[in-house]
Amino acid sequence: MHHSPAGFFVVYVSAEQNIYLRLRNRILARSHSSLRLTPLLCTLILTAFLAGASLVRAQDVTTWHNNNARTGVQPAETILTPSNVNSAHFGKVFSLPVIGDVYAQPLYLRQYQMSDGKLHNVLIIATAQDYIYAFDADGKNPSPGYLWRRSLLGAGETWGSYTDVETVDIKPNIGIIGTPVVNRASGTIYVLAKSKTSGTTKYIQRLHALNIANGTEKLNGPTVIKATVKGLGDGGTTVTFDPFRENQRPALLLAPTPGAGSGSSVVIAWASHGDHGLWHGWVMGYDAANISHQVGAWTDTPNGTDGGIWMSGGGPSTDGNGNIYAADGNGKFDANTGGTDYGDSAFRLTLDSSGLVLRDYFTPANQSSLNTSDNDMGTSALLLLPTQSGSIPHLGVTADKSGQIHLVNRDNMGHFTTPNNSSRQSFSDGGSSIHNSFAFFNNTLYLALEGGPLVAWTFNPQTELFSTTPQSKSGNSYKCPEVNGCGSTPSISAMGTSNAIVWALDNSLYYNRAAVLHAYNAANLANELYSSSQAANNRDTAAVAVKFTTPTIVNGKVYVGGRNAVTVYGLLNNNQPLTATPTFSPASGTYTSTQSVTIKDSTPNASIYYTTDGSTPSTGSTLYSGPIQVATSKTIQAIAKAPTLLQSDVGLASYTISTGSGCGAPSAPGVNVCKPVNGSTVGSPVSVLASATVTGTISRMEVWVDGTKKFSTFNSRTLSTSLSLAAGSHTFAFYAVNTAGAKWTKTVNATVR
Repeated sequence: MHHSPAGFFVVYVSAEQNIYLRLRNRILARSHSSLRLTPLLCTLILTAFLAGASLVRAQDVTTWHNNNARTGVQPAETILTPSNVNSAHFGKVFSLPVIGDVYAQPLYLRQYQMSDGKLHNVLIIATAQDYIYAFDADGKNPSPGYLWRRSLLGAGETWGSYTDVETVDIKPNIGIIGTPVVNRASGTIYVLAKSKTSGTTKYIQRLHALNIANGTEKLNGPTVIKATVKGLGDGGTTVTFDPFRENQRPALLLAPTPGAGSGSSVVIAWASHGDHGLWHGWVMGYDAANISHQVGAWTDTPNGTDGGIWMSGGGPSTDGNGNIYAADGNGKFDANTGGTDYGDSAFRLTLDSSGLVLRDYFTPANQSSLNTSDNDMGTSALLLLPTQSGSIPHLGVTADKSGQIHLVNRDNMGHFTTPNNSSRQSFSDGGSSIHNSFAFFNNTLYLALEGGPLVAWTFNPQTELFSTTPQSKSGNSYKCPEVNGCGSTPSISAMGTSNAIVWALDNSLYYNRAAVLHAYNAANLANELYSSSQAANNRDTAAVAVKFTTPTIVNGKVYVGGRNAVTVYGLLNNNQPLTATPTFSPASGTYTSTQSVTIKDSTPNASIYYTTDGSTPSTGSTLYSGPIQVATSKTIQAIAKAPTLLQSDVGLASYTISTGSGCGAPSAPGVNVCKPVNGSTVGSPVSVLASATVTGTISRMEVWVDGTKKFSTFNSRTLSTSLSLAAGSHTFAFYAVNTAGAKWTKTVNATVR
């Protein structure tokens, strides 16, 4: 998977082959016997691995429910298995205290270089008191307890209060509620924060773009959320976004949007706070490269009211081709008679140079009943199934509060018909209400019903329909003893298609008692593997539950958001020491001749594995056997593994080889490209040479060829390397980035003969 400077991702066949090889090596390295990957298994692994276009590295969690299809699958979990997830070996390992409730799903970046110059597994947490944190996800934090923390309040502001909106829906504080989204390629966290002027009920909502490394603002942020569209719903001729009444509950989406701005947009949706006052469902888009630029705004009830888009905290989804999918709650509906109001509907939007435009929709036949009884459509995000090989390749799943599950054809959503639904299929499991989103894995759909069990339904690719008889159910129920809004949004961890575990949080006693983490065998939900209530003496008790939260599973740990803390679960024997991190000689730096680089490890009998192509090393990477000759600029990453010890953290060293070519840096901030010369014809391998001047301190330089990153160097203002390229015309984009995230670029074109 390759990522472009614009911030969206394109999958190439060569990238799939590379991912497959890495997965195969990782599986083989952990297998005690030989493992033959058949083409079918390879395809299944690649399908699971590539399900979310937002994944940049195997285990990164950069968006709600792991990917832009919202399937909820972590497809590269190599540590947690059904055999070791039990109360004897698995449990609470530490907590990360924060200021405010954690509604947003924790996000994760594996081995990211932070402002301290070190690689960390990074956990990003946002809270309802408008704080955002970056933690070392393994608990190796400096003395403040985190890598950095930022308050997103403006001068003289505080976070909102549930007493302002007379609702118990979200309490006691209203700040950051929707899950942020991260672009690893550009080093950016996008997050929406709500605040108010102290002592008043004047509310402000702002979109921020923060530097992952240090939390500073970038990309012309923050920007105040404003929008006006034509419509009669507010009593005049226009409908205006109300930052007080509108609740930004859905997760943010970073989507490819060809033709809109830079081609990548941050998509944000809103509902209301407890159905308070006059509100509408809104969707807006902002240019991911310049968040001060709004590229589209749309409301689902311009001539009516209501129609909030909340999806139990789930985010809009996208197929990567410019289509954006979501669903809304009860409100005015008249689209079937030529109107423009779409209450209780699932819909497809496009975002391009013409803005946000509705292209298609599905509305249940009983919309009138849903509306009058407050049985919202769109309590679930619209999950995108993998492309099918039959007559209807593009399918999606959502649900309504009454308990109906709707399978829709995304290419022809069906609009509104009566007396029967126009969906591909609609079914329920005994009428239990639904207040959460689904997970989908290995042709199986998972959901915890309100007041009912966790349920699995199988999907038949031949008929392109679900079996309405559940494949399995959990023995426990997700009940709400006092108020509604229970059930659970499950998440799934697996290695390819093996070792699959379904994780679900029982948040039924939200605001009062601890959340309970459950783990089940994905093949049979009746087989519960673990519950955080099983161990004696409250050993594994989580923080007090928060409504609609969902866990993040990554790298052998499970992160659970709650009241004023994130509780971290993992293997209890993970106190086993790590192998020491490899060291390099000579150290990173700029040199005028070829360097013979030696990698050492202080742990006896440790084996060292390394990469030079920018990928994260594993025990399937090249085994170090002697000095590495570095003749051109190169970054080496290495890990070590000793018997009986855990694998080390990643060590990194960058070498810039400057041969006195005279490629001077520009006098003002910018990039000077010396090789290849713009418009020249060159042979392969192509000699690449550039120097940069930046404000502040240089973080890295990169060269991209035809939209694919080919080489990076760190902490150096000179980039020098050689690239093997196919014959033909190529575009070379050079980037220099400082530690604050500011970026300078220069593009040249050259032909390879």
